[in-house]
Amino acid sequence: QKRSLKELGPPLQKPLDKHSSQELAAGLSWMSFSMDPFPPRMKAAIRGVDAPWVEKGMSFIKDALQFAPLALSEADQNIAEPAGKLMQMIGNGLKKEGNDIVLELNDPQPILDLFAAAAAKARGSAQSMQSVNNMKQLLLAMHVHHDAKNSFPAPAIVSSEGKPLLSWRVAVLPYLEQEDLYRKFKLDEPWDSEHNRKLVPLMPKLFAPEGETLQPGHTPYVVPVGKQTMFFGGKGGKLGDVTDGTTNTVALIQLPAGRAVIWSKPDDLDADPKVAFDELTKGFSDRLTVGFGDGTVRRIKFPLKEEVFRNL
Repeated sequence: QKRSLKELGPPLQKPLDKHSSQELAAGLSWMSFSMDPFPPRMKAAIRGVDAPWVEKGMSFIKDALQFAPLALSEADQNIAEPAGKLMQMIGNGLKKEGNDIVLELNDPQPILDLFAAAAAKARGSAQSMQSVNNMKQLLLAMHVHHDAKNSFPAPAIVSSEGKPLLSWRVAVLPYLEQEDLYRKFKLDEPWDSEHNRKLVPLMPKLFAPEGETLQPGHTPYVVPVGKQTMFFGGKGGKLGDVTDGTTNTVALIQLPAGRAVIWSKPDDLDADPKVAFDELTKGFSDRLTVGFGDGTVRRIKFPLKEEVFRNL
């Protein structure tokens, strides 16, 4: 193992580049780790070849402990906080004993807190992936609608007078294997008619991503509506209308849970140029998830330039 560390260990990157991975590997004799469950106690020891190496090893470990929370904060702030507390406790518990670097931990709580935060992040990632899959299915349904009707779904199913009655989400039901539910709607009545309102609780699971706290019958999935979007007026656009290309044009957006809409109601994101940028992005935290006209789904990090968002 020592030879592998020496030969395969890459050069350390900033801010740890003042240390040499080759020297650290060359001076390492052995490492040990032990744990007692009752009472909870852990001990780690690293044996170096001589006292100068122990000094180098201590310096490297302390620098790494300071850098770790900063690196983790870029990935997830919720993990950075418990990681910072654990790193601080480890730093305070480090000591030298001859040619050994020794660490003893008698309080398991910071470790448990870090595991809990990591597990929460893993659950969040799984839920996020499930939502991405939902959006891909909705985008695919829009394209199947285009194949069948020669256009993407209109923002709303409208009356003979042009009054919005039901959402595009109802119009794509037949392309989501929800033909039976689609047939239950009276398409010439508004979403909140006595008949159609009873169908709100029957919202397909596809419209409610796991892990989101939503009111019953509400969905965060909306389309941008307005001039120069894929969804304008009382009709749906065609592929030929998307002059910027479907890979560059937003067709679906996941709103924050607090802005979710009733799924059968013709209620979406007003992307008219007159709408203030703060209003468009209200409620989003550090990123937003959008689906593009070509069926791909991407996460866009904030800060987000207004010009970029409006162009998309």
